[in-house]
Amino acid sequence: MTHVLKKVIQFTGMMIVCVPMALGEIYSWIDENGKRQYSDRKPPSQQTVEQVDVKPVNTSRPVAIPKSDDDEFEQQAALDSAAQNALRQQARKWGSSHCVRRIIWNSPVDKATGSGGYSRKRAVVCKEPVPARFRPFLDNARYDKALYYGQ
Repeated sequence: MTHVLKKVIQFTGMMIVCVPMALGEIYSWIDENGKRQYSDRKPPSQQTVEQVDVKPVNTSRPVAIPKSDDDEFEQQAALDSAAQNALRQQARKWGSSHCVRRIIWNSPVDKATGSGGYSRKRAVVCKEPVPARFRPFLDNARYDKALYYGQ
């Protein structure tokens, strides 16, 4: 579950628990001085107590999300995933026919001491520039015709 979904579920649970506690009954009566009083508790000394119905303020009805939008989104995601997989396969096929793995020896020089040493790294070298649509799948490949042919 994603972090956002967990927070939404927690918030919904809190609302289910807390809202009924906040919705209490309101009572109205006229006190001995002739003033109208309001409280959430019945006054023990009063005989005539009137219950006040409180209507919700500034509420709106929830908007129903059409089911077709969800289905369309899922279908589009499936198409995108299928297209991505097809492109990944094409990139692998292109890479297997245009690229090779090479070990490249470097001789870095330490500027502080002046000494150097050989190090090696692995690289994927291609005989042609990698097409832009394949770069996300062949991100570590580089174009170097001389290295490709071992020169």
